Amino acid sequence: MSLVRYDQDWFDELTQIKVSFLRQVHNQAPKNIKVQSQQDIDKLFLYPSIKENNNQLGEKLQNLYFKVEQDRVKPAPVRDLWLEKLAELKVQANILDCIYKANFKDEAVDAQEFSAMLNSIWKKINPDIFSMTLAEAKIRLSRRDLNFIESSKISFPSKAYSDYHRAYKRVRFEKNLALVNDPQKTIALVDFKAEIENDLAALGLKNWNVRFDTREKFGRFVVLSKSKLILLPMQSNNHDFIKYKRAIKLLHHEVYTHVIRSESGLNSTLCLLGIGLAGYYEAEEGIATFREQKAVGTNKYFAGFLSYLAVGLASGLDRNNVTRTPIEFVRLFTDVYIQLGLPEEIAHQKAIQKMFRVYIKLGNHYVVNSFELIYREGNIKIHNLVSSDTAAEQNFDIGKFDPTSLAQVTALAHLGLVS
Repeated sequence: MSLVRYDQDWFDELTQIKVSFLRQVHNQAPKNIKVQSQQDIDKLFLYPSIKENNNQLGEKLQNLYFKVEQDRVKPAPVRDLWLEKLAELKVQANILDCIYKANFKDEAVDAQEFSAMLNSIWKKINPDIFSMTLAEAKIRLSRRDLNFIESSKISFPSKAYSDYHRAYKRVRFEKNLALVNDPQKTIALVDFKAEIENDLAALGLKNWNVRFDTREKFGRFVVLSKSKLILLPMQSNNHDFIKYKRAIKLLHHEVYTHVIRSESGLNSTLCLLGIGLAGYYEAEEGIATFREQKAVGTNKYFAGFLSYLAVGLASGLDRNNVTRTPIEFVRLFTDVYIQLGLPEEIAHQKAIQKMFRVYIKLGNHYVVNSFELIYREGNIKIHNLVSSDTAAEQNFDIGKFDPTSLAQVTALAHLGLVS
């Protein structure tokens, strides 16, 4: 007997609209590029996917929104969850349209209104969490003469750091003895690829493929749920190695979280769980990073340190909210990566990659994108949830939803999808 899904028709229609927001907003840094001026950076923000995007996206989403709104056959929680998701997607469509108009039509876009749209999807940076992150930078970075640390008005260790650190300690992880005994252990990328394939087969996900990114399109590990594809970064040859610890973290982050939550949702009675309920991003990355920490037995810092630091420094929170230009950010973050032990050339490349995730170009202006906050904010949320409700983890894998959202949990419980 086939599974009856509440929202198969809406899901099929949404799939045809082909919304791929993050992939269009995040530019990819060309390999081995160097930037010395703001003019060099201006030439790199091309948005090739958005250029091809037609402005009918918002109209199609609005039509589907109207159809869902008028429905009186499906259960009310299904309709409500869909309306929230479509409202979020409409904001994303407006953001894409603004980027298109500003960069390809030379039309003026209000930067404040644009930032408000971004913050409505992600959120504004939390000063307390940034305070904690700065305090952490003081501890983790090898030199103490970085300007943003020395000139900051924040005392160390900050109260926020102490408060959050105590919250973190509430969740105890078992040490991974294999890593404790041999922290330098490595695994060949070809063997890691085979391990992922074996795990997918064991999970019954034989329709997924694992490939090397031979086109070097992403330059990192990527899960493409729509294509059911996991891409591994192409190295100089397929016999390059990665740290075993990193391999374990990637398995728990990408396969045991992103892939499983997507597949579980797609195969449930609510298809929307396969692509994510409104605002699921933060919890999604929070669960993924929580599982990384659990897998390797780390219990020292919340995840997302560099991402939160990047948004805060780009926004100028360390210097009375005077935002940094992208070139200022690249120079500063190159030094941050150097302090973490990377060679200068690699540090420069990683700073450019981070810049593309932190800034959005609007014609001759740049706006800070708060998306990168989700890793640390999400990790904190999941730690707090698990420390107060040990049974919460039982529901994590029903699909892509936010288990810290009472409204979502209540709706899903009404549909019999969570306990």
